[in-house]
Amino acid sequence: MSTTTSGVFYKDIIAGASTAAEVGAKTDSVRVTYAGFLKDGTLFDSQINFLLVPSGTIPGFRDGLMGMREGGRRKLVIPSDLGYGGHSVKNPSTGKITIPRQSTLVFDIQLLKVYNPAPT
Repeated sequence: MSTTTSGVFYKDIIAGASTAAEVGAKTDSVRVTYAGFLKDGTLFDSQINFLLVPSGTIPGFRDGLMGMREGGRRKLVIPSDLGYGGHSVKNPSTGKITIPRQSTLVFDIQLLKVYNPAPT
């Protein structure tokens, strides 16, 4: 696996085409299919064809998306300090902890679409 400057580990399973749109600092939003796991393999979240704003995600997810191209698939391993750190995440409807504090997170991501702003 490679490592970002922030400390996120990533591996491109399928690289998007070199001519495909790329996630960058100015990316408005992306459409992804993903699955998030704890390091023991427990699935805590998954979405299909989900629209998200990278700046609104945890730092490790945002950093792990940078440089991905449309059509790409990537595995991320996010250390707890770039995820939720010392905070547990609970299911709002049940109150059950879905992500314990200090958890390393693993994501499988497929990048479907990149929405970059029009050049000015």
